[in-house]
Amino acid sequence: MITCVKVFWTCWRCALRAALTLSQSSFIGSPLENVNIATGSQIKLLGHSLGGIVGLSALAASEQDLGNPQANALYHFSAAAIHNSGGRIAPLLLGSNAFAPQIKHNLALTSAQYQAFVNEYCNNEQKDGSACYNDFMDENKGYSTPIQRAQLNALFAQFSFAAQSVLDSIDPMANLASGITTPLLLTQVHNDDTVPNVTKEAKILPFAGTEPVASLLGLTTINRSTPTVNGQSNVFIHYNATAKHSTFIGPENDDKSDTLHHGQIQKQTVDFLLNNQLNGAIPEAVLH
Repeated sequence: MITCVKVFWTCWRCALRAALTLSQSSFIGSPLENVNIATGSQIKLLGHSLGGIVGLSALAASEQDLGNPQANALYHFSAAAIHNSGGRIAPLLLGSNAFAPQIKHNLALTSAQYQAFVNEYCNNEQKDGSACYNDFMDENKGYSTPIQRAQLNALFAQFSFAAQSVLDSIDPMANLASGITTPLLLTQVHNDDTVPNVTKEAKILPFAGTEPVASLLGLTTINRSTPTVNGQSNVFIHYNATAKHSTFIGPENDDKSDTLHHGQIQKQTVDFLLNNQLNGAIPEAVLH
C-alpha cells in the first residue's frame, strides 16, 4: 500500500511537470508564457479543504530524496499555501459538523435499536439521516439512553481506528511527521464547520484537524494577539469566525460580512506565494 502511494505521488508529480513542459507552446501570450521548469521557474502549491489535505501529502512527497539533485529540484515545490485543511482524515470527518452526522447515521444503522428509531420516527417525519441522528443523540430529547449513546460512540471509535489505519499512508499527519523545509502558509477559520480546528469528539482518535498540523510543523501562529508577520516562511494564520470554510474562495455569508476576510485571505496568499514568506501586519478585524 505504501509503495503504491509513493508511486502514485511520484507519477502525479511527473505528470504535472510533463504537462507544463509539453504544453509550453500553448502558453504564448498568457501569464504562463515564460514558465520553464528546466530553467528554474518556481512551482507553487495552492490547496483548500480536501485539496489542501491532498496537497499537504503531496508537499511531503515532493521533498523525498530521489537520489539525484536535478531530479529533486524538478519535483520540488517552492512554496505552498493551504487553507482550511487538516490531518487524521477519519477522525477529522467524524468530528466535522458538516459530514459527521450523515456518516454516523449510516454507521448507526447497524444497531437494531437505532434502526427501529429511524423506522418509527425519522421515516414518518421524513427527516434526513443527519437530522435523524442528531435527534437520537440529543439527550434532552429523550430518544436514547446513555448506554445506547455510549455503544454508538464505541462503534464510531472502532470505525475511525480501522479507517485511519487504511488512510494513514496518504494522511498529512503521517507524511509530515519528519517535517518539511518548503515554505508553508497554513490557515484556518475559527470553529470551521467543515474541517474542524481540532477535535477530541467522543474520544475518537483525538487531535484531528488543522491545528494538529500546525503544531506538528511548528508553524508561527498569527492571531489577534500577534498580528504582525516579520518575514516568516512557515506561518499559521487563525482567522475569526466571521469567515467561513469557503470564504477564501468567495464571501460566503448572506450579508457579505466576510468580504473583508475574503480579500485579506486572498492578499496574504498572493503575498506569500510571490515571496515565499509573509511580511507586515494583518488587520486585527479579521483575526481570532
